[in-house]
Amino acid sequence: MKQETVEVPEDILALVEKREKIRAEKDFAASDKIRDEIANKGWQINDTKDGYKLKKL
Repeated sequence: MKQETVEVPEDILALVEKREKIRAEKDFAASDKIRDEIANKGWQINDTKDGYKLKKL
């Protein structure tokens, strides 16, 4: 199966960066709120052992 490359908007990347910093501080409630905000903008973020994967919904 071929994966499609999609350009991620700057505002989504900024939220992802912010979420990664918050997760590193172990503030998972705030991290979940940002995940919801990302989802409301049409993107899904999945955490992996190597970081995260971002997918356009």
